[in-house]
Amino acid sequence: MNLKDFITGLPLDKAYYNAAFAYLEEREAPPMWVDRLEIICSQSLDMEQAYDFLDKEDLLFGEIYGKWAKELVDGRWHYTYPFVEGQQIPDGIKEVVGPVGTQTSKWHKESLKQHAAYVVANLVKETDLDVETAVRLGVLHDVGKKYTSATNKHGGICCHEHAKVSAVIASCWLHKLPPEQRKTVFAVIYAHMFPQNEWSPEKKQSLNRATLADHHRLYRGPEQAKAGFYKELVSFLNGDVHWADRIMDLIYAFAKCDKGITEFTPDVLERIKLGEAIIRGAKI
Repeated sequence: MNLKDFITGLPLDKAYYNAAFAYLEEREAPPMWVDRLEIICSQSLDMEQAYDFLDKEDLLFGEIYGKWAKELVDGRWHYTYPFVEGQQIPDGIKEVVGPVGTQTSKWHKESLKQHAAYVVANLVKETDLDVETAVRLGVLHDVGKKYTSATNKHGGICCHEHAKVSAVIASCWLHKLPPEQRKTVFAVIYAHMFPQNEWSPEKKQSLNRATLADHHRLYRGPEQAKAGFYKELVSFLNGDVHWADRIMDLIYAFAKCDKGITEFTPDVLERIKLGEAIIRGAKI
Protein backbone atom coordinates (compact mmCIF):
# COMPACT_ATOMS: atom_id res chain seq x y z
CA MET A 1 0.00 0.00 0.00
CA ASN A 2 1.23 3.51 -0.85
CA LEU A 3 -0.20 6.87 -1.93
CA LYS A 4 -1.59 5.51 -5.20
CA ASP A 5 -4.23 3.66 -3.19
CA PHE A 6 -5.75 6.93 -1.99
CA ILE A 7 -5.10 9.53 -4.70
CA THR A 8 -6.76 7.76 -7.64
CA GLY A 9 -9.42 10.01 -9.16
CA LEU A 10 -8.04 13.27 -7.74
CA PRO A 11 -9.39 16.00 -10.07
CA LEU A 12 -7.19 18.64 -11.64
CA ASP A 13 -8.59 21.57 -9.66
CA LYS A 14 -8.31 19.85 -6.28
CA ALA A 15 -4.72 18.83 -6.99
CA TYR A 16 -3.85 22.49 -7.63
CA TYR A 17 -5.76 24.25 -4.91
CA ASN A 18 -4.28 22.16 -2.08
CA ALA A 19 -7.57 20.34 -1.62
CA ALA A 20 -5.59 17.15 -2.16
CA PHE A 21 -4.99 16.84 1.58
CA ALA A 22 -8.73 16.84 2.34
CA TYR A 23 -9.25 14.41 -0.55
CA LEU A 24 -6.70 12.01 0.94
CA GLU A 25 -8.39 12.28 4.34
CA GLU A 26 -11.77 11.53 2.76
CA ARG A 27 -10.27 8.44 1.13
CA GLU A 28 -9.02 7.41 4.61
CA ALA A 29 -5.33 7.71 3.88
CA PRO A 30 -3.22 7.19 7.03
CA PRO A 31 -3.27 10.53 8.89
CA MET A 32 0.50 10.47 9.33
CA TRP A 33 0.95 10.17 5.57
CA VAL A 34 -1.22 13.24 4.98
CA ASP A 35 0.69 15.19 7.63
CA ARG A 36 4.04 14.20 6.12
CA LEU A 37 2.89 15.17 2.63
CA GLU A 38 1.78 18.57 3.91
CA ILE A 39 5.20 19.07 5.49
CA ILE A 40 6.92 18.21 2.20
CA CYS A 41 4.64 20.56 0.28
CA SER A 42 5.29 23.40 2.73
CA GLN A 43 9.02 23.38 1.98
CA SER A 44 10.50 26.12 -0.17
CA LEU A 45 12.94 24.41 -2.53
CA ASP A 46 14.72 25.76 -5.56
CA MET A 47 15.10 23.40 -8.51
CA GLU A 48 18.59 22.26 -7.59
CA GLN A 49 17.37 21.34 -4.10
CA ALA A 50 14.31 19.64 -5.62
CA TYR A 51 16.60 17.62 -7.90
CA ASP A 52 18.65 16.42 -4.93
CA PHE A 53 15.39 15.60 -3.11
CA LEU A 54 14.61 12.89 -5.68
CA ASP A 55 16.91 10.33 -4.07
CA LYS A 56 16.79 11.52 -0.45
CA GLU A 57 14.97 9.75 2.34
CA ASP A 58 12.24 11.87 3.91
CA LEU A 59 9.55 11.49 6.54
CA LEU A 60 6.79 10.45 4.12
CA PHE A 61 8.97 7.91 2.34
CA GLY A 62 9.95 6.54 5.73
CA GLU A 63 6.31 6.21 6.81
CA ILE A 64 5.41 4.29 3.64
CA TYR A 65 8.48 2.12 3.12
CA GLY A 66 10.46 2.35 6.35
CA LYS A 67 9.26 -0.98 7.66
CA TRP A 68 10.64 -2.57 4.50
CA ALA A 69 14.20 -1.28 5.02
CA LYS A 70 16.60 -4.09 4.18
CA GLU A 71 20.22 -3.14 4.71
CA LEU A 72 22.74 -0.35 4.53
CA VAL A 73 24.82 -0.55 1.34
CA ASP A 74 27.52 2.03 0.61
CA GLY A 75 25.96 4.38 3.13
CA ARG A 76 22.42 4.12 1.72
CA TRP A 77 19.49 2.10 2.98
CA HIS A 78 17.96 -0.30 0.51
CA TYR A 79 14.22 -0.93 0.68
CA THR A 80 11.95 -3.71 -0.48
CA TYR A 81 9.16 -2.41 -2.72
CA PRO A 82 6.13 -4.65 -1.98
CA PHE A 83 4.05 -6.04 -4.80
CA VAL A 84 1.08 -4.07 -6.07
CA GLU A 85 -1.88 -5.23 -4.04
CA GLY A 86 -4.29 -7.59 -5.70
CA GLN A 87 -1.80 -9.05 -8.14
CA GLN A 88 -0.63 -12.63 -7.93
CA ILE A 89 3.14 -13.00 -7.63
CA PRO A 90 4.36 -15.01 -10.64
CA ASP A 91 6.82 -17.84 -10.15
CA GLY A 92 10.43 -16.72 -10.24
CA ILE A 93 9.64 -13.05 -9.61
CA LYS A 94 11.13 -11.35 -6.58
CA GLU A 95 10.30 -7.98 -5.11
CA VAL A 96 12.51 -5.11 -6.23
CA VAL A 97 15.08 -3.96 -3.68
CA GLY A 98 16.90 -0.65 -3.97
CA PRO A 99 17.56 2.79 -2.48
CA VAL A 100 15.31 5.85 -2.73
CA GLY A 101 14.88 6.84 -6.36
CA THR A 102 15.09 3.32 -7.72
CA GLN A 103 13.64 2.72 -11.18
CA THR A 104 13.87 -0.85 -12.40
CA SER A 105 11.86 -1.95 -15.43
CA LYS A 106 12.24 -2.73 -19.09
CA TRP A 107 11.64 0.97 -19.75
CA HIS A 108 13.96 2.43 -17.11
CA LYS A 109 17.47 1.35 -16.25
CA GLU A 110 18.27 4.77 -14.85
CA SER A 111 17.66 6.24 -11.40
CA LEU A 112 15.04 8.90 -10.79
CA LYS A 113 17.71 11.62 -10.73
CA GLN A 114 19.33 10.39 -13.93
CA HIS A 115 15.92 10.34 -15.59
CA ALA A 116 15.13 13.90 -14.50
CA ALA A 117 18.46 15.17 -15.87
CA TYR A 118 17.94 13.28 -19.13
CA VAL A 119 14.46 14.74 -19.62
CA VAL A 120 15.70 18.28 -18.90
CA ALA A 121 18.38 17.88 -21.57
CA ASN A 122 15.84 16.47 -24.03
CA LEU A 123 13.48 19.40 -23.45
CA VAL A 124 16.26 21.94 -23.94
CA LYS A 125 17.58 20.23 -27.07
CA GLU A 126 14.32 19.17 -28.70
CA THR A 127 11.77 21.88 -27.87
CA ASP A 128 11.59 25.66 -27.86
CA LEU A 129 10.84 25.80 -24.13
CA ASP A 130 12.78 28.28 -22.05
CA VAL A 131 15.37 26.69 -19.78
CA GLU A 132 13.54 27.56 -16.56
CA THR A 133 10.34 25.82 -17.64
CA ALA A 134 12.30 22.84 -18.96
CA VAL A 135 14.04 22.44 -15.60
CA ARG A 136 10.80 22.71 -13.62
CA LEU A 137 9.09 20.09 -15.76
CA GLY A 138 12.04 17.72 -15.90
CA VAL A 139 12.85 17.85 -12.20
CA LEU A 140 9.32 17.77 -10.78
CA HIS A 141 7.29 15.55 -13.12
CA ASP A 142 8.25 12.29 -11.38
CA VAL A 143 8.82 13.35 -7.77
CA GLY A 144 5.63 11.45 -6.90
CA LYS A 145 7.31 8.17 -7.84
CA LYS A 146 9.01 8.24 -4.43
CA TYR A 147 5.65 7.55 -2.78
CA THR A 148 3.90 5.33 -5.35
CA SER A 149 6.57 2.73 -6.18
CA ALA A 150 5.75 -0.98 -6.08
CA THR A 151 6.96 -4.19 -7.68
CA ASN A 152 4.86 -5.28 -10.65
CA LYS A 153 4.18 -8.76 -12.00
CA HIS A 154 7.22 -8.52 -14.28
CA GLY A 155 9.60 -7.90 -11.41
CA GLY A 156 10.03 -4.22 -12.22
CA ILE A 157 8.98 -0.98 -10.53
CA CYS A 158 5.60 0.55 -11.35
CA CYS A 159 4.41 3.90 -10.03
CA HIS A 160 0.67 4.13 -10.62
CA GLU A 161 -0.81 7.62 -10.06
CA HIS A 162 2.61 9.20 -9.54
CA ALA A 163 1.71 12.07 -11.88
CA LYS A 164 -1.06 13.27 -9.55
CA VAL A 165 1.23 13.16 -6.50
CA SER A 166 3.92 14.98 -8.48
CA ALA A 167 1.43 17.66 -9.52
CA VAL A 168 0.30 18.27 -5.93
CA ILE A 169 3.90 18.74 -4.77
CA ALA A 170 4.82 20.88 -7.79
CA SER A 171 1.86 23.21 -7.33
CA CYS A 172 3.01 23.89 -3.78
CA TRP A 173 6.72 24.26 -4.47
CA LEU A 174 6.05 26.66 -7.35
CA HIS A 175 3.68 28.91 -5.39
CA LYS A 176 5.89 31.97 -5.94
CA LEU A 177 5.58 31.77 -9.74
CA PRO A 178 3.10 33.96 -11.63
CA PRO A 179 -0.21 32.07 -11.94
CA GLU A 180 0.10 31.42 -15.68
CA GLN A 181 3.53 29.81 -15.34
CA ARG A 182 2.56 27.84 -12.25
CA LYS A 183 -0.69 26.52 -13.72
CA THR A 184 0.98 25.58 -16.99
CA VAL A 185 3.74 23.53 -15.38
CA PHE A 186 1.27 22.00 -12.94
CA ALA A 187 -1.19 20.91 -15.66
CA VAL A 188 1.53 19.33 -17.80
CA ILE A 189 2.86 17.37 -14.83
CA TYR A 190 -0.65 16.25 -13.85
CA ALA A 191 -1.32 15.00 -17.40
CA HIS A 192 2.14 13.90 -18.52
CA MET A 193 1.25 10.18 -18.47
CA PHE A 194 -1.98 10.59 -20.43
CA PRO A 195 -0.45 10.32 -23.93
CA GLN A 196 1.26 7.04 -22.96
CA ASN A 197 -1.63 5.62 -20.93
CA GLU A 198 -5.14 7.06 -20.98
CA TRP A 199 -4.98 8.47 -24.51
CA SER A 200 -3.20 5.52 -26.12
CA PRO A 201 -5.27 3.00 -28.16
CA GLU A 202 -2.40 0.51 -27.85
CA LYS A 203 -2.49 0.77 -24.07
CA LYS A 204 -6.26 0.27 -24.04
CA GLN A 205 -5.98 -2.89 -26.13
CA SER A 206 -3.32 -4.32 -23.81
CA LEU A 207 -5.49 -4.10 -20.70
CA ASN A 208 -8.00 -6.65 -19.56
CA ARG A 209 -11.61 -5.85 -18.73
CA ALA A 210 -11.03 -5.83 -14.96
CA THR A 211 -8.23 -3.27 -15.34
CA LEU A 212 -10.34 -1.10 -17.63
CA ALA A 213 -13.12 -1.02 -15.07
CA ASP A 214 -10.70 0.59 -12.64
CA HIS A 215 -9.61 3.27 -15.12
CA HIS A 216 -12.68 5.20 -16.13
CA ARG A 217 -10.90 7.41 -18.64
CA LEU A 218 -9.52 4.36 -20.43
CA TYR A 219 -12.89 2.65 -20.30
CA ARG A 220 -14.45 5.55 -22.14
CA GLY A 221 -11.85 5.23 -24.91
CA PRO A 222 -8.89 7.44 -25.95
CA GLU A 223 -10.82 10.15 -27.80
CA GLN A 224 -13.42 10.45 -25.04
CA ALA A 225 -10.60 10.54 -22.51
CA LYS A 226 -8.86 13.36 -24.31
CA ALA A 227 -12.09 15.32 -24.72
CA GLY A 228 -12.96 14.81 -21.05
CA PHE A 229 -9.59 16.06 -19.88
CA TYR A 230 -9.68 19.02 -22.25
CA LYS A 231 -13.05 20.08 -20.85
CA GLU A 232 -11.65 19.76 -17.33
CA LEU A 233 -8.58 21.77 -18.32
CA VAL A 234 -10.59 24.61 -19.89
CA SER A 235 -12.68 24.86 -16.73
CA PHE A 236 -9.52 24.90 -14.62
CA LEU A 237 -8.21 27.78 -16.77
CA ASN A 238 -11.44 29.78 -16.36
CA GLY A 239 -12.60 29.15 -19.92
CA ASP A 240 -9.39 30.21 -21.69
CA VAL A 241 -9.36 27.78 -24.65
CA HIS A 242 -6.24 29.31 -26.21
CA TRP A 243 -4.27 28.66 -23.02
CA ALA A 244 -5.71 25.16 -22.85
CA ASP A 245 -4.63 24.50 -26.44
CA ARG A 246 -1.07 25.62 -25.65
CA ILE A 247 -0.97 23.29 -22.66
CA MET A 248 -2.27 20.37 -24.71
CA ASP A 249 0.50 20.96 -27.25
CA LEU A 250 3.04 21.14 -24.44
CA ILE A 251 1.79 17.85 -22.96
CA TYR A 252 2.49 16.09 -26.25
CA ALA A 253 5.87 17.80 -26.67
CA PHE A 254 6.82 16.81 -23.15
CA ALA A 255 5.73 13.20 -23.67
CA LYS A 256 8.15 12.88 -26.60
CA CYS A 257 11.02 14.03 -24.37
CA ASP A 258 10.02 11.92 -21.36
CA LYS A 259 12.01 8.89 -22.48
CA GLY A 260 13.22 6.02 -20.37
CA ILE A 261 16.79 4.78 -20.69
CA THR A 262 17.24 1.16 -21.66
CA GLU A 263 20.96 1.40 -22.49
CA PHE A 264 23.63 3.77 -21.21
CA THR A 265 25.21 4.71 -24.53
CA PRO A 266 27.80 7.52 -24.75
CA ASP A 267 25.12 9.85 -26.14
CA VAL A 268 22.75 9.07 -23.27
CA LEU A 269 25.45 9.60 -20.66
CA GLU A 270 26.32 12.92 -22.29
CA ARG A 271 22.70 14.02 -22.12
CA ILE A 272 22.45 13.10 -18.45
CA LYS A 273 25.59 15.11 -17.78
CA LEU A 274 24.21 18.05 -19.75
CA GLY A 275 20.88 17.91 -17.94
CA GLU A 276 22.51 17.94 -14.53
CA ALA A 277 24.70 20.88 -15.55
CA ILE A 278 21.59 22.79 -16.63
CA ILE A 279 19.79 21.99 -13.37
CA ARG A 280 22.76 23.13 -11.31
CA GLY A 281 23.00 26.37 -13.26
CA ALA A 282 26.19 25.72 -15.19
CA LYS A 283 26.72 27.59 -18.41
CA ILE A 284 25.80 25.56 -21.49
